[in-house]
Amino acid sequence: MKNAILLFGLFSFLLSGSIVAQDATVAKVSSPSVKENDGPQAPKPYVYGPGDQIAGKVMGEADYNFEVDVDENGRILLPFSNSPIIAQCKTEKELHADIKKLLERDLVNPQLALRTTKRARPEVWVYGEVNTKSRIELTRKATLFEMLAIAGGPSKDAGQIVEVFRPQKVQCSDGEDPDNWKPESGDLSETPFRVFNLAEMSNGIAAHNPVIMPGDVIHVPQAAPVYVVGEVVAPQGILLKKHGGTTVMEAISMVQGLRPEAKKKEIKIYRKKAGYDQRGEPIIVNLDLVSKGKQNDIFLEPYDLIVVDKAKKSIALTIAEFALGASKSVITSAANQTGVRVVY
Repeated sequence: MKNAILLFGLFSFLLSGSIVAQDATVAKVSSPSVKENDGPQAPKPYVYGPGDQIAGKVMGEADYNFEVDVDENGRILLPFSNSPIIAQCKTEKELHADIKKLLERDLVNPQLALRTTKRARPEVWVYGEVNTKSRIELTRKATLFEMLAIAGGPSKDAGQIVEVFRPQKVQCSDGEDPDNWKPESGDLSETPFRVFNLAEMSNGIAAHNPVIMPGDVIHVPQAAPVYVVGEVVAPQGILLKKHGGTTVMEAISMVQGLRPEAKKKEIKIYRKKAGYDQRGEPIIVNLDLVSKGKQNDIFLEPYDLIVVDKAKKSIALTIAEFALGASKSVITSAANQTGVRVVY
């Protein structure tokens, strides 16, 4: 199911207008230059992967110059070697040493200059309820908070969660790497994903601010709706955007309150059963008791249906309305049968 949601979301994103030009920004998050005194916290050097392009120039030996791509198996084939060499997961310094060894078979003290002409990493996609759909190129580690900031932050209709899908394994890591997420269902054909809380992330809780990997897809869903119908001023669906939850009283306030005929003592909440569309017996809320602190104000759940019925009229009110209607009828009837006199 999550695979279908992910694919549909990406498909919608791609069709939303010239892929990037109209509706998304393209950003790059790269490593700052590393200084010798940066200490142990300095960013890790870039390591090669499939799609990277590497150029080499040997001083005074033009026949040994090259420009090659790292293939899908992480290897490069140099013009002066019959066997490919592994480039994947190596730094520029490590690869430089390997290539220099090959050159030393033919040349004395070769002077090799190695340069990365293209870095190919899967982009991070950020879409859903964000202010700017974004594609982000990563060449260093970055967090979920940073990605959302680049996308302009959650929109006004965003819910309280963010989903992060990880369709690709983390490059240059083993199977036990905790960043190589596994589907919680155990079905390895599904795309692994995790759900994080935006409010907890904003409060600095590290568990809700994971490191984002190249190729991750970040989706901020719209807040879940509830529906308020019946004897309220403006029946409509509202979004559960408030951190900490929305109560029945708050929801009714958001639809401009009750009409005079509303049955305040018997507000009905129809809640979807888990895994089903059917709704069971309603939860009854007495707003009079809630306002007096004698009954708890119930927190709403996604897709709740709040029904406000019309109160039944009391016998006294019915008699009063009947009497008022009858007197109006008599007055009207009498007026129709009597001539009109004008007093000057």
